[in-house]
Amino acid sequence: MKDKISIAKLERQVTKSMRNCLEEEGFIEIFPPKIVRASGSCENVDTLFEVGVGGNFHWFHSKTPHRSYLSQTAQLYLEAFVPYLKKVYSVGPSFRAEPGSDNRHLTEFTMLEIEFAGNFKKLLEYIEKVIYKVIRDILILSSKMKRELGFNKKEIERLKKIRPVFPKITYDKAIEMLGLPFGSDISWKNEQKLNG
Repeated sequence: MKDKISIAKLERQVTKSMRNCLEEEGFIEIFPPKIVRASGSCENVDTLFEVGVGGNFHWFHSKTPHRSYLSQTAQLYLEAFVPYLKKVYSVGPSFRAEPGSDNRHLTEFTMLEIEFAGNFKKLLEYIEKVIYKVIRDILILSSKMKRELGFNKKEIERLKKIRPVFPKITYDKAIEMLGLPFGSDISWKNEQKLNG
């Protein structure tokens, strides 16, 4: 139970830091629906969890009924607000009915998403700011709180060394360095090789 309490406290701290960072950058939090039509999927509609009660899977009615699913992404919902609010984000569950789950492919997880009128370079800057804000906030906590969140001295020392701008490489360069064919997923083990 102690580990679960540490994880719960860490999740709370990370989410709080991310929200604070985005609010400081002028983002507005949006609360998208969690039961959606197929537009709530990411790349693969075959990984959607269908929602039904008593065999009825048609929750959206217009001229013809539509099937309903647990949301995977709020992207399209957020994009609709960008022309009016400029910078928006959401934090909430994402559900993926993937054939196999591991530490990279979960069936449910909390996802932070941002949308804004900008380019890829600016997106990377925002992501970097969010990650660095989480790290800074953890580092200013008391020693007792850091222990309660599950950090040891070695991990804290590692966090102290992290500074933006983070190193970046393109996908093309990564697969070349790893000797993988184009289109390959980069596993967490291969990511570790790139870090080495």
